[in-house]
Amino acid sequence: MRLTGNTILITGGGTGIGRGLARALHARGNKVIIAGLDLGELNVVVAENPGMAAVKLDIRDAGEIQRVAKGLISQYPELNVLMNNAGVMHRDDVAGPLDDGKVSDQINTNLLGSIRLTAALVEHLKSRPEAAITYTSSTLGFIPIAIFAVYSATKAALHSYAMSQRFQLRGTSVKVQEINPPYVGTRLGGGNPDDPRAMTVDDFVDELLPILGSDANEIIVKVAQQYREHTGPDEYKFVVAFNEVIKRVGPTNEPIAPLPMARAVQFDQYGDVNVLKVVEVPMPRPGPDGVLVEVRAAGINPLDSLIRSGVLEQMYPTSFPSGQGADFAGVVTAVGDQVKDFKPGDEVLGWCTDRSSLATHVAAPSSQVVRKPPQLPWDVAGALYMAGMAAWASVAAIEPRSGDVVVVSGATGGVGSIAVQLLRLRGATVIALASPGKHDWLTKRGAIPVEYGDGTKQRIGDAAPSGRVDAWVDTFGNGYVDMAIELGIPPECINTIIDFAAAQKYRTKALGTQAAASAENLGKLAALVAEGKVEIPIAARYPLDDVREAFRELDKRRTHGKIVLVPRSTSK
Repeated sequence: MRLTGNTILITGGGTGIGRGLARALHARGNKVIIAGLDLGELNVVVAENPGMAAVKLDIRDAGEIQRVAKGLISQYPELNVLMNNAGVMHRDDVAGPLDDGKVSDQINTNLLGSIRLTAALVEHLKSRPEAAITYTSSTLGFIPIAIFAVYSATKAALHSYAMSQRFQLRGTSVKVQEINPPYVGTRLGGGNPDDPRAMTVDDFVDELLPILGSDANEIIVKVAQQYREHTGPDEYKFVVAFNEVIKRVGPTNEPIAPLPMARAVQFDQYGDVNVLKVVEVPMPRPGPDGVLVEVRAAGINPLDSLIRSGVLEQMYPTSFPSGQGADFAGVVTAVGDQVKDFKPGDEVLGWCTDRSSLATHVAAPSSQVVRKPPQLPWDVAGALYMAGMAAWASVAAIEPRSGDVVVVSGATGGVGSIAVQLLRLRGATVIALASPGKHDWLTKRGAIPVEYGDGTKQRIGDAAPSGRVDAWVDTFGNGYVDMAIELGIPPECINTIIDFAAAQKYRTKALGTQAAASAENLGKLAALVAEGKVEIPIAARYPLDDVREAFRELDKRRTHGKIVLVPRSTSK
């Protein structure tokens, strides 16, 4: 639009940006009419700027808009510029119930008011040889502030409306322009006009006017350009970064760097593997005593499936969206201020307690990671914690002595295969229940393999030296605790990691991962594996994006060893 020789109507002209525009355009010799709800405020501006005019207008009232528009056309037939500037801003929380009055106030003022007033004046403006319509939108129409969600949405809608109208008015005398302020020091939304972080109204108007006088469709001052530039397919990253900064320091025009993002497995409701998805999430941050790890491998476990299904809701309550996984191994990329024992670049394995390890990055307390022995492969290291500590606890629970005869059910699963080897290291005779195809592996590790199924109890008795069985480690459930009791094994010599009902019935032990969870125990087990004294069979490796297939395989409960997700290509 041209900057001189106009007759201009500015809504919201009594305060803030509207007042600044009115003064500046009046000073350039334009006839300026300011409109607003508070006639007293308007008259103050008029008194300060002789020759300016004011009209009372409730932009929320459709009938009043029509009456005022007709009066303006009659009184000011030279009117050729409409500057839609009126706006209100209310804080809200769209994660909960909203105040419908505040929602309606913003929509009626910021969006419908501008649409209605423009519609009432557009035919007159088209009759002028050179005319313009401007909309004071906001950079929040591109990148919203979450705590002003409805306000941001109205500005996004106004941006869309302006583009449509610009297209519809092409070829006419009417130019449609959109003004997108950054954070400007006004009282809008309870703001502070003197906030040093804000751009002053005068500075904003001084930078705005030359752009307004050009052919630009969008008037965006320099500090606001970052918001416009970050729209598009990856805009949510910038939205997250912007809102995180707002939470920490309040409104600002400082440059915002998009937050780095991670990818993680999540689910939004209980269900089968089909509720799992891989999504982008903000990069986790290590706590003061924590580490951030780029994950090279992460084991999956039956407990993950049980939690996701909702079966264990009482024991493991879940808030959505929820992640999955506890085990991980990877490279430290950042550490908290209080961390002394680890640094970026260290190769570690460990666990998290917030179900978030099935991801490209995970944050955990430094007390829950240990250094990875160089000879330990990534997939083995990433699968060691949950199964390894469950096996460690199971063996410790039955207190085996050299020569004791111990049955292990599920002997080639993730936990069972480790328990078999730990028991052999203690000198126990191990009777290992497994399918025939896995007997060779068990025999090579010094165990006595026995096929499960009909007649299992008899075959155990036949395999046991002198027919005696001293203890049982159950990693499978499905009635094996009952069988152990039937064989006369004392309850205190039975441990199950899965059949909690049977454990309660017979008062057996039910110690699992948490009973042994410590960096010391994990480090000891990692050392045994690195030295070749314990083997961790890896049944399958899946890319992170194939998480559903990985759990389908796990849920068959027929794998020999661990299933591991590999977020990226890794080498030993």
